[in-house]
Amino acid sequence: MKPLIAITTGDPMGIGPEIVVKALQDKRVTDACTPVVIGDKKALIKNGLQEGAFSVVDTAAILTKPLPETPGPTVYGGLTSFNAVTMASRITSKGEVKAMVTAPISKESWNMAGVKYTGHTDFLKEFSRIDHVLMMFTTNKLTVGLVSEHAAIKDLSKEITSKKIIHAAQLLNNFLISNSVKKPRIGVSAVNPHAGDGGKLGMEEKEIIAPALSVLKKENFNILGPMPVDALWTKYTKGAYDGILCMYHDQALLGLKLCAQEPIVHLTYGLPFIRTSPTHGTAFDIAGKNEADPSSMISAILYAVSHIK
Repeated sequence: MKPLIAITTGDPMGIGPEIVVKALQDKRVTDACTPVVIGDKKALIKNGLQEGAFSVVDTAAILTKPLPETPGPTVYGGLTSFNAVTMASRITSKGEVKAMVTAPISKESWNMAGVKYTGHTDFLKEFSRIDHVLMMFTTNKLTVGLVSEHAAIKDLSKEITSKKIIHAAQLLNNFLISNSVKKPRIGVSAVNPHAGDGGKLGMEEKEIIAPALSVLKKENFNILGPMPVDALWTKYTKGAYDGILCMYHDQALLGLKLCAQEPIVHLTYGLPFIRTSPTHGTAFDIAGKNEADPSSMISAILYAVSHIK
């Protein structure tokens, strides 16, 4: 029997419904699993979903005013997408489905709707009552973890701590071992230009990152850093590491999207269940134009199915 997989459709004003419908039209997806689609049913039908073709749980919020003609953040989109994520989390945590795959939400829409979370990872960590999870990205050849998540640059000095680095490295190491890497080689980025240049451009490397790596090395981790992010990516693409740990979002995503030769899967590692997503946002600028590429969504679904135990 094919496993049941919860698939949320993301912000209904973005490309989420479109990429979900396109993914459901891919034979690899329907051969691998039985989707339970959760989100705005009208948005799905508008994007080509045939009624009755799949199980759909409609989480559409009540409209209090007409939606804008131009796609963008809305209270409606925030409430609808948050309802879907909440529903998917509940049924996945109860074992009613085997994994959850989430289409992109708008953090601005969530904020407009009064949702306190900055995104999926923040919500899922609290929902699951887990102290530490790892926001990470993977392809067949690349694996990258993040110490901070969706943090503003001005907040990085508070977000990046030795404890967070240690926990993130431990989770990344566990992930690599679970994927048949016996003794993972992990490269770690600096946070400042030129890795702080001996302290002249910042002390985070000396005072925060290096002490964390020292602790990890004593635990027999094969870990190296901190190093400038350009050098880290250059060495990684030449095979020096099995995975890398970046301090903040754009250090990881810029390198990934330039180097990856295949769709990238985003996952929240450390939860008691599997959660994946595509590695892109709501793309309001192309919503409704039938231009969205579903390849990352398809890969997220297939990855989730392949890692069910």
